[in-house]
Amino acid sequence: MPPNFSLHNVLARYKKGEISLDDAEKEIDGADAFVVSAGREGTLPAVVAGLVDKPVIGVPVGMGYGYMEEGRAALASMLPSCSIAVVNIVAGFTAGAFAPRIADQGAKL
Repeated sequence: MPPNFSLHNVLARYKKGEISLDDAEKEIDGADAFVVSAGREGTLPAVVAGLVDKPVIGVPVGMGYGYMEEGRAALASMLPSCSIAVVNIVAGFTAGAFAPRIADQGAKL
């Protein structure tokens, strides 16, 4: 039996550098799932997960300054955080493929 496929509307917002909570709150209305990338200490996915009642996928990246170990520091802080899921370092494609699946599961509940 072939897998079920569904089409989803995707709204991508990019913010390079730092983001404020005011900026984040303006972007969250109407989304079914969130893919949030963060470098440095990787706390942004946990912050977004605290603001929304939808699934959040954290994507650690090796950007920023200081001790980052090419994204391993961000990954290490995201794994025990309150994000729904965490993918590997700079695995945005994987997170983008996973987001519609968990959004579908949330809609079925």
